[in-house]
Amino acid sequence: MPAAQLAGVELDIRLLVDHRERLVRTRSALNNDVLWHLHDLWPELALPACALMTAKWTSRIGRRLARADQTARSHRP
Repeated sequence: MPAAQLAGVELDIRLLVDHRERLVRTRSALNNDVLWHLHDLWPELALPACALMTAKWTSRIGRRLARADQTARSHRP
């Protein structure tokens, strides 16, 4: 059987779709990391799933972080 290969516009579209999927996965991973760190800092803080995507919530989170003690946390393995 001959190998299936994309060429021309089809290849361009496939490459764009692949790139977009990588960006979405990266964004999701980063958002999950940030949400986990916020939960670690303030377990009582209930954030909606879209909290990091809206100006309303990012402003609130930013103000709360600005008021918080500026410390670095060390995680032990």
